[in-house]
Amino acid sequence: MDVQVARPDSFVVAFKGDKVSTPYLVTVDGAKTGVAGKIDDTSGTYSSNANLSCVAYCDNTGATIVSCATTLADASTLTEAMAIAGATIVEQGATLTLEGDTYFKAYHPNLTASTQIMFDKA
Repeated sequence: MDVQVARPDSFVVAFKGDKVSTPYLVTVDGAKTGVAGKIDDTSGTYSSNANLSCVAYCDNTGATIVSCATTLADASTLTEAMAIAGATIVEQGATLTLEGDTYFKAYHPNLTASTQIMFDKA
């Protein structure tokens, strides 16, 4: 059994082969005290008319979050994701400034890839 805890207000138990928790975005101020400032999304899409300063998190310890300006939907492994032009690894807890459409997906060596989320700059 793979037991992993990343947030003080959650407890995630993952079994080998399970899906990685979906990454999510948190306000910069909210990230200073944990993940209290989770930004509201609509079915995994975060929308804004302006640039967004935020922090990306995933609740599975050992997960790697990848971001890209193009979709990561078909990338089922970290290797496949990193082969996409412009894909970068996002350090959990680091402040990001999103200036255009950005896709995020989490990967873990013992779990299947997460559901993709997106920042949609309208």
